[in-house]
Amino acid sequence: MGMVTSRIHRAAGRFNAENRAERVLAKSKPEAAPRHPSTEKYLQELSNDNETKESLVKKDMQLDGFLKDVYVRSHDPPPIKNPKFGKPSEKDRLPQFRGTVEETELGYTEPVLVPQGKLTLKQVMQLVADFKTDPQKNDVAAIVEKYRIPSNTADNILTYFGALNVLINDSKDQKEKVLQKQVPKPTTTIVEIGEGIPKK
Repeated sequence: MGMVTSRIHRAAGRFNAENRAERVLAKSKPEAAPRHPSTEKYLQELSNDNETKESLVKKDMQLDGFLKDVYVRSHDPPPIKNPKFGKPSEKDRLPQFRGTVEETELGYTEPVLVPQGKLTLKQVMQLVADFKTDPQKNDVAAIVEKYRIPSNTADNILTYFGALNVLINDSKDQKEKVLQKQVPKPTTTIVEIGEGIPKK
């Protein structure tokens, strides 16, 4: 029963909808929504106050003078000059290069700007190699002065990091060692003639 009633109401609401919409649109001024009683009372009080009416209609010369003295000038803010990153407009743009990045020596692109007190992997490898080549010349003090890193950091790098050592053995000597391991050593047998039982 409820479905039948809802269908009837829906059909009645849609009946002659175009003509009713045209009549509403043809009106010169739409009807305003009813006001709240408190709002209606406040507007009635304002309409009865002659002083308020005159202040709304009369031009205030003092305020008009203030408005004429106001002049707005717009200008762009000065660009921020940062020697570390250059102009913001140059660094904030999206990358323009869309090609394939060439493979680097270490497999990744190293940063162009390295903060003071930090090292890249390539610099660490060079540091360790220099220290291994000449420890007296490339000591902790020389490394601190060259790379601008704390002395404890340089000491830790030299203590816990090291260059890889490549050992190349002679293939001929290696083969002889392998053959010597594979061939068993000969055993001696002592035979006593009297008893005829061999003893090892």
